[in-house]
Amino acid sequence: MKNLLTVFTKIICALVIIYSVIGFIILPYFVQFYIPTIIKKTIHTDSYVDSIHFNPFTFTVRVSNIMIKDQNQKNLLFFEKLKVNLDPFNLLKNEIKLDTIELDNLKLSIDINKEKITNFQYILDTLNTNDTATDTKGEKQNNFLLKIGTLHLSNIHFSFEDYSKKTPFIVHSKPINLYTTDIQIKQNHTNKFDFIIDTQNTGKIALSSNIVVEPLSLEGKVGLSDIDVNKIFNYIKPSTLTFDIDSQPLNLSLDYKYSKKDTKQNIELSDINLQLENFSYLQDPFIIQIDNLQHNTKTANLQINEKFTYQIANIDTKIKTIKFIDNQKNSTLSFDSFANITENISDKKEETIKSIQTLNTPDSGTIQANIKAIQEPLQLDIALNTKNIAIKPYEPYVQEFANLKINSGFFSNDAKLKLSNENNQTNITLQTNANINKIDILNSSNKQQLLKVNAIDITNLKYQNDALFIKKVKIDKPYIYFALNDNNTTNFSNLVPQKKEEKKTTKSKKKTQKFNYDIETISIYSGNSLFEDYTVLPMFSSKDTKIAGDIHSISSDETKPTIITHSSIIDNYAPLLVNTKMIISNPMEALKSSIKVENIDLPSLSSYSGKFIGQKIANGKLSLTLDHEIKKSQLKTTNNIKIKDIELGETVESKDAIDAPIGLAIALLEDSDGYIDLDIPIDGDINNPNFHISDVILDVITNTIVGIVSAPFKFLAMMIGLDGDDISKLEFNYGSATINVTQKEKLDNIIKAFTQRPNLKLQINSTYLQKEDTQALQKIKLEEKYPFILSSKENFDDVYKKIQAIFIKQFKEKSYNSLEGEKEAKYKVMINKLQNNIQITKKDLDTLALQRGKNIKAYLVTKLDPSRIIINKEIQTSTKDLKISKVLLLFEILAK
Repeated sequence: MKNLLTVFTKIICALVIIYSVIGFIILPYFVQFYIPTIIKKTIHTDSYVDSIHFNPFTFTVRVSNIMIKDQNQKNLLFFEKLKVNLDPFNLLKNEIKLDTIELDNLKLSIDINKEKITNFQYILDTLNTNDTATDTKGEKQNNFLLKIGTLHLSNIHFSFEDYSKKTPFIVHSKPINLYTTDIQIKQNHTNKFDFIIDTQNTGKIALSSNIVVEPLSLEGKVGLSDIDVNKIFNYIKPSTLTFDIDSQPLNLSLDYKYSKKDTKQNIELSDINLQLENFSYLQDPFIIQIDNLQHNTKTANLQINEKFTYQIANIDTKIKTIKFIDNQKNSTLSFDSFANITENISDKKEETIKSIQTLNTPDSGTIQANIKAIQEPLQLDIALNTKNIAIKPYEPYVQEFANLKINSGFFSNDAKLKLSNENNQTNITLQTNANINKIDILNSSNKQQLLKVNAIDITNLKYQNDALFIKKVKIDKPYIYFALNDNNTTNFSNLVPQKKEEKKTTKSKKKTQKFNYDIETISIYSGNSLFEDYTVLPMFSSKDTKIAGDIHSISSDETKPTIITHSSIIDNYAPLLVNTKMIISNPMEALKSSIKVENIDLPSLSSYSGKFIGQKIANGKLSLTLDHEIKKSQLKTTNNIKIKDIELGETVESKDAIDAPIGLAIALLEDSDGYIDLDIPIDGDINNPNFHISDVILDVITNTIVGIVSAPFKFLAMMIGLDGDDISKLEFNYGSATINVTQKEKLDNIIKAFTQRPNLKLQINSTYLQKEDTQALQKIKLEEKYPFILSSKENFDDVYKKIQAIFIKQFKEKSYNSLEGEKEAKYKVMINKLQNNIQITKKDLDTLALQRGKNIKAYLVTKLDPSRIIINKEIQTSTKDLKISKVLLLFEILAK
């Protein structure tokens, strides 16, 4: 018995020694020797193991300095120390229990070369080649429960280097440590993991997770801090992407839950907080800069099954400043304090999404939008409220359509916008009240002022599907400046930018829906305007103040007339009234307009009078009544001009002046009360390209003045109801200065006309006919010398004898004896020869002519001021009028 015990003890000792030798020496050596061979055979890569220690009594394995190389013989995986402590007795209970797993100084290096091949790709290729399917049908699987008492990872490093990009992407981590206990892969057991991945230059990831393997679920927290967004974006950016970003490091934290049951996966993200100090979006020529972005999403639920569903609630975004920079237009739009709260985003397209967005501008303007949206069928309700939004920053974009420089202007409105889409039909409805105030606009092409307005109020604007309705537009204190420059341009010239000509392409004409509009009233209050004309010297300037007016019914309805009323005061003392009725959509079809202005100070128009009539105006008032009517493009106007007490001033040199005696024209037109009342009708076809109303008016006025002064007696005759110009001349018998009774009617008509035109003078051009008046005077003197010639008391024979004696005495008997014919014939010859022998001098003729003028004046001064009747001292010789045997004495009209 004793020997048997001794033998058993020796056997046990031998077994212990053999077990110890195998466990401590042979097995570690065998594993250390064959691991590189197995790895080489399995994944075709080189490896190295420094040492393996196994304690067969404590079942502790220690592995030191294991290394696996990549295809370039660089380190792919390396760790300095691995310690695993196994509890073998739990295998009897189908449990794999590792009391301890310690891993120290693990280094994992992943590379991607320029050909976009990873340094472990050959391993994957080898595994795929060696992979064979194992049919386990009908076999009972042994399921072991894995338990890990303590898992301790320390000094873990990884590196990732990608050289396939233009700029290599390199990430190296700082040491990673993980310590956790009680890890079990069993139903409903929670495994806790907390670790931090801190890279040297890309950011930090903090992960806290509770993991249940069966049924699979995860929950915990994720924190990203100091993430280098630029570096990651440039790495993942596709080559086709046309924009860049520039960002400071990003910080993000969130809670997450993941669960899976059968094929249904649930993901819940909550308390998502994102912080970003600066972010820039760059797409030439645009830059969007965001400062201090803070984003929070309360919950985001996602379900992945046969159908993907999601629901996101309570999105809250705040941004301190936003800048939109347009380098092409050298423009910067700045906004402060952007806030967005959005609720109920989900895949349920019939549910309502709600959003409130608020945006402040640096000028204290605010924009707030309350949005309700349904995805299907599309419905969008927006309540948009803006207050004092400065429009100056948008000037570069306005200049795409108009050369306007905006000095100031602020926009406010309270709008409701509804958009829906049913049966592929989009319906848009907009309702708003709007206000634009402190408007100050210039022409950017010439830097000249255009418009200033204190406020424009738009009340009850409605837009729905190509139909616009506005209840009222109120324009308060507008100021309009209009300048006519010395180069004949205006401050409104070149308002529309010239665009490069584009090649015309033939496009099929599409039928467009007619745009309907209806504006009930536009009202103007307390307006002012200034007109300056630099084409005349001195520069002309006129102010229009107290402008008020209404425009009623601006409509696309061609049967609905627009009525325009306007009132103002020109240059402080001249009231202006305008009344117009027209079809705004087709004014050439029908228009009636009446313009009336009174008491315009004529000296203020001296710049124009100097240019067009060659004289300034010293005194006078002007009133105008202009009535225009258009029917089917045919214009008819009646223009009444009234001028009171006009006085011309100094002469002005002007190449554009009318070549006509303006003073005479004024005197002809001005009545006894100092008024000029002139009607100038104008007709024309507006569609005629050569018809320009301003040119026509100027031509008509010019022609009227020239016509009056070129035929003044005709004008005066017409004025007093006569036809023709008979009052321009008077008839005298040859050799006589006596006014015939038949001619006194003409003088009476002159008196009548001159009574109505007190500023006229009559010049009498004394005249005679050389031959006829000489002969008449010779006859008169002969009869005066020999009165018996006309005496009825003496018979012919006695008279004959006396004439015979006188004739023989003057011409000798021989001359008498040469006479032929009967006694009557000889008598006539003797009388003619005696008459012709009488000397009539030029003085005699001048005296006759002057006497004629004196007699006319003597008749006229019985009713007219003698100073208005002038006898021309220069005697004129008339030409005989073959129609009459009279001397014609001509009058001339002069201005006082």
